[in-house]
Amino acid sequence: MGHDVDKCVNQSIHLEMIYEICSADQLLDAHLYMGFDLIYQRTDFILLKHHQKPNQFKCMFDGLQGGFDGALQVLLQQNLAFRNGFLCHASCGIFKHQNQTMCMMITGESEAGKSTSVREGGFIEVLTDEMTIIDQIDGIYYAFASPFWSEGRIFEMKNIAHRLDIIAFPIKSNQVKLSPVHQAYAYFQIMQTITCYQLDLSDESAKIQLFHALEDLISSDQIKCYELHFPRFGPWIEEMCLGIHQ
Repeated sequence: MGHDVDKCVNQSIHLEMIYEICSADQLLDAHLYMGFDLIYQRTDFILLKHHQKPNQFKCMFDGLQGGFDGALQVLLQQNLAFRNGFLCHASCGIFKHQNQTMCMMITGESEAGKSTSVREGGFIEVLTDEMTIIDQIDGIYYAFASPFWSEGRIFEMKNIAHRLDIIAFPIKSNQVKLSPVHQAYAYFQIMQTITCYQLDLSDESAKIQLFHALEDLISSDQIKCYELHFPRFGPWIEEMCLGIHQ
């Protein structure tokens, strides 16, 4: 059963985005952000955190979508980390299996087939085809829709979430098949696709926290991990369901 995002998220941040057509050096003019500390800088945006209001941020970016998306991703990952959550390069869809509504995240490196799989698979809902939000709430992992999509989005963006049931690693094939994988394999695969933006490059705590959080995710009885063999053209989700191990 799906859940509204607002009911699941219990923390929030305030973000002020400032559109600036100027260089990174010009963006750092100190008088522009009294009361803020510079905590993250990239060539297309800078991110500042308020001294006395830990959840208040100011971002100045170059006016391009890459800078806007980048700032949102950094803040989102940092916020999720406090709750053993992740921002993962993955597509995600909802489907029916034996009268149950289930949710599958499909994660892999670039060109692995994340976008193609959810676009062609025949899912009843697609949360994203590019980057999935995973959050742990009361010991249960949920997949959330995100605003991050690949080019040529064909699905409506919706503010929904669903309990995560399956993590799949895509393999392009002429047949449809689910093959269970060992936890060590799943851990290695997901480690390559979760984001880890360190606000302080000398601080290893972010990586350590992600390491332990990912251990909890993979070892959870809630989630099953598979290799997903899928064809380029669908729909194929009903055939895939035959391989789900209860």
